[in-house]
Amino acid sequence: MRTTLRAGMLAALAVLAMVVGNSEAVVLSKCEVKNHMQEVFNRTRLLMIDTEDLMAKIVCHVELTSGFNTSVENQLTFTQDSKGSGSQGGRRRGRRSAGAGGSRFAISKFMGSNSEEGSGDSSSSSSSSSSEESAEQRGELWTLYGIFQLSDRVMCNSSSVPSLNICQMDCQAFLDDDIADDIACAVKIIHKMMSNPDEQTEAKALLKKMMPLLFQPECSAVKYKEFFAACQ
Repeated sequence: MRTTLRAGMLAALAVLAMVVGNSEAVVLSKCEVKNHMQEVFNRTRLLMIDTEDLMAKIVCHVELTSGFNTSVENQLTFTQDSKGSGSQGGRRRGRRSAGAGGSRFAISKFMGSNSEEGSGDSSSSSSSSSSEESAEQRGELWTLYGIFQLSDRVMCNSSSVPSLNICQMDCQAFLDDDIADDIACAVKIIHKMMSNPDEQTEAKALLKKMMPLLFQPECSAVKYKEFFAACQ
């Protein structure tokens, strides 16, 4: 009897641990994500861009890559082909793949050049940028975190790979149910891409390379009113 009771208690504790461990993972609705983003966009000036359609494109990306799941973590191998254009092979750890491949969407007009990803980056003379490109040629693993699939090599610090950590965040913070910091990071990326489009820095080069990972070609023509029609 005592053994049975002990086994039952252990089983209950195991279930409790699973519940607690998964308590921060939340699948939001399209309208919930839109409302969270609207609050941030209302407080942010985005250089006279049409923020409504931009928001629709971003939420479309979220739907395709993370399925609105705040705890998705995907891994992609980012490589460089002989022409310098990025190519990715993916290995996923979340509910959905990160939509590797892709193409630039409407925000590309704020990115300076319309040439291939690699052609503008090769002009950079910084040793750190050259080192990053050499690493990509070897085929490095990039990990994308959370509902917006933010990269551990550019936006946040995972403590396992070198990172620019533009958003000054621990990558694990993008896996909880509070997406305020995720949105703030996404807005920071947009600001960086739209300001000083001709800037030749390691951060700008990596952001340009990563844009095809962040935005899906299926979202390029998405419009605010149609996409959020059910949220009115």
